[in-house]
Amino acid sequence: MAASKVVHCTLHDYHYEDKELDVAYAKFRADYYDKCPDRKPRAPDWTYDAENQQLLQERHRPLMQRLAGSRYGLRHTLTD
Repeated sequence: MAASKVVHCTLHDYHYEDKELDVAYAKFRADYYDKCPDRKPRAPDWTYDAENQQLLQERHRPLMQRLAGSRYGLRHTLTD
Protein backbone atom coordinates (compact mmCIF):
# COMPACT_ATOMS: atom_id res chain seq x y z
CA MET A 1 0.00 0.00 0.00
CA ALA A 2 2.86 2.41 0.67
CA ALA A 3 4.63 1.83 -2.66
CA SER A 4 4.18 4.02 -5.71
CA LYS A 5 1.08 3.41 -7.81
CA VAL A 6 1.67 2.82 -11.54
CA VAL A 7 -0.99 2.89 -14.27
CA HIS A 8 0.36 1.23 -17.42
CA CYS A 9 -0.61 0.85 -21.08
CA THR A 10 0.65 -2.54 -22.25
CA LEU A 11 -0.06 -1.72 -25.91
CA HIS A 12 2.21 1.35 -26.09
CA ASP A 13 4.39 0.69 -23.01
CA TYR A 14 3.42 4.00 -21.43
CA HIS A 15 2.97 4.41 -17.70
CA TYR A 16 2.30 7.06 -15.11
CA GLU A 17 3.24 6.93 -11.44
CA ASP A 18 2.09 8.78 -8.32
CA LYS A 19 1.80 8.23 -4.60
CA GLU A 20 -1.99 7.85 -4.87
CA LEU A 21 -3.76 5.52 -7.32
CA ASP A 22 -6.63 7.93 -8.00
CA VAL A 23 -4.19 10.73 -8.86
CA ALA A 24 -2.08 8.46 -11.07
CA TYR A 25 -5.17 7.20 -12.90
CA ALA A 26 -6.60 10.70 -13.42
CA LYS A 27 -3.31 12.03 -14.82
CA PHE A 28 -2.80 8.93 -17.00
CA ARG A 29 -6.31 9.27 -18.37
CA ALA A 30 -6.07 13.02 -19.06
CA ASP A 31 -2.54 12.96 -20.51
CA TYR A 32 -2.68 9.69 -22.42
CA TYR A 33 -5.73 7.42 -22.43
CA ASP A 34 -8.39 9.94 -23.49
CA LYS A 35 -6.23 10.90 -26.50
CA CYS A 36 -5.25 7.38 -27.59
CA PRO A 37 -6.95 6.16 -30.78
CA ASP A 38 -6.16 2.54 -29.83
CA ARG A 39 -7.96 2.47 -26.47
CA LYS A 40 -10.22 -0.50 -25.84
CA PRO A 41 -12.30 -0.47 -22.66
CA ARG A 42 -12.94 -3.77 -20.93
CA ALA A 43 -16.21 -5.57 -21.57
CA PRO A 44 -19.07 -4.37 -19.34
CA ASP A 45 -19.28 -7.77 -17.65
CA TRP A 46 -15.52 -7.97 -16.84
CA THR A 47 -14.76 -8.47 -13.15
CA TYR A 48 -11.56 -8.41 -11.13
CA ASP A 49 -11.50 -11.88 -9.64
CA ALA A 50 -8.75 -14.31 -8.60
CA GLU A 51 -8.42 -15.71 -12.14
CA ASN A 52 -8.08 -12.26 -13.75
CA GLN A 53 -5.71 -11.17 -11.00
CA GLN A 54 -3.40 -14.09 -11.83
CA LEU A 55 -3.56 -13.37 -15.57
CA LEU A 56 -2.78 -9.68 -15.04
CA GLN A 57 0.11 -10.43 -12.70
CA GLU A 58 1.68 -12.77 -15.23
CA ARG A 59 1.12 -10.34 -18.11
CA HIS A 60 2.70 -7.44 -16.22
CA ARG A 61 5.61 -9.33 -14.63
CA PRO A 62 8.13 -8.05 -17.27
CA LEU A 63 7.05 -4.45 -16.57
CA MET A 64 7.36 -4.92 -12.82
CA GLN A 65 10.84 -6.39 -13.25
CA ARG A 66 11.91 -3.40 -15.37
CA LEU A 67 10.59 -0.95 -12.76
CA ALA A 68 12.26 -2.73 -9.82
CA GLY A 69 14.96 -0.49 -8.44
CA SER A 70 13.86 2.47 -10.56
CA ARG A 71 12.47 5.77 -9.31
CA TYR A 72 9.13 3.99 -8.96
CA GLY A 73 10.56 2.09 -6.00
CA LEU A 74 9.00 -1.23 -6.86
CA ARG A 75 10.61 -4.44 -5.72
CA HIS A 76 9.72 -8.09 -5.31
CA THR A 77 9.91 -9.55 -1.85
CA LEU A 78 8.48 -12.55 -0.05
CA THR A 79 8.56 -10.90 3.38
CA ASP A 80 6.38 -7.76 2.97
